[in-house]
Amino acid sequence: MWFMLLLHPEDSFRRWPTRLHPLNSMWNVHAQIILAFSGEATRRRALAVEPTRFTEHTLVKKEPILARLDQVLAEGVAYEREEHDIGTCAVGVPIMSRGRVIAALALIVPVERFTEEAVRSFVEQLRTAAGDIEQRLDT
Repeated sequence: MWFMLLLHPEDSFRRWPTRLHPLNSMWNVHAQIILAFSGEATRRRALAVEPTRFTEHTLVKKEPILARLDQVLAEGVAYEREEHDIGTCAVGVPIMSRGRVIAALALIVPVERFTEEAVRSFVEQLRTAAGDIEQRLDT
């Protein structure tokens, strides 16, 4: 199974060209959330593909990736700290419907804004927004 993400941040804080990436790389909080909440067979298939190293922070070894996925599943939040682009970080939460993850909601910010205090606020706001979306989906 391949997940694809088209990045086209025209209004972002930093310009980069549109790119298409396979989400087998753990730099992406969306991939972390989808895989963390997926079944064992999906995880195995995703981990059978060698992850792409984008920066020195990118997770590429199986054990740290599995530990990250377990952490995402336990906490219900995914983090990315300069694993795709130096200078950018992300935090994301799942969007659930009928007990299953159907999407992820994330925020990407410059590394200097990714402080412990800010991240707590980001997570709270993302969870509130995800809850609002879930409520609308399940009505």
